[in-house]
Amino acid sequence: MKQSCLKRCFKQRISARASQLSSKNEDQCLPIVKLYKEAFVLKHVSNVTVRFNETDALGHVNNTSYFIYLEEARIRFFEELGYGMSTDGWEFILASTKCDFLNQSYFNQKLSVTTTVTRIGQKSFKLAHDILDSNTNQLIASGEAIIVFFDFNAQKSERLPDALRYKLEEYLQREVLES
Repeated sequence: MKQSCLKRCFKQRISARASQLSSKNEDQCLPIVKLYKEAFVLKHVSNVTVRFNETDALGHVNNTSYFIYLEEARIRFFEELGYGMSTDGWEFILASTKCDFLNQSYFNQKLSVTTTVTRIGQKSFKLAHDILDSNTNQLIASGEAIIVFFDFNAQKSERLPDALRYKLEEYLQREVLES
């Protein structure tokens, strides 16, 4: 209830500001639209402190460790959605994952992994992850994962349940078209 009231109040303020700007200059509206978009998209955040064993001979975090951070973020994201990590009744399979390494990170560095949903299909959904330095917000790495709703007994993909789809939509990052 409280969150919807805040959303409504914020939406009214953004709409009023967008109306003011549109009468002046249409190009100035885009930042308002982006702000509006980000205000209503939930982001899941997991925190990580880099352990010594995750670094390599070069002194920075080894590339394989980032996939562990992404996996941990997905686990916490599923828990937030109400899906525990019990193997009984588990209905998800990782179809694809990738990670782009943009900056180095080091032992004992505090990192935040943000997770949003970028696509919801009939049987799968795509997650986007950003790994950031918790102190500076510098982007360290960016990753994606495609998750398929899967029946392990029948060994086939299945349609996403409506209840899951509804939860995922709260985290759906919609694209803002720039002209």
